[in-house]
Formats: sequence, structure tokens, C-alpha cells
Amino acid sequence: NLPMAGSIMSALPVLLIYILLGRYFIRGLLAGSVKE
Repeated sequence: NLPMAGSIMSALPVLLIYILLGRYFIRGLLAGSVKE
């Protein structure tokens, strides 16, 4: 169980960053398409 918890803990920050970047990326795409 410990190795699994360690891998999850190390993967969480990456997932959070990925989700945040994805949201901003989608927002940027939508804003860009609306401006045009």
C-alpha cells in the first residue's frame, strides 16, 4: 500500500497543474475564437 500511496502523492501535483493549464488553455481558445 505504501508504494501506491507514494506514487499517487507524487502524481497529484502534476494532475492539478495539468487540469489548471487545460482550463486556461480552453478558455484562451474560446476567447480567441469569440474575438475573431
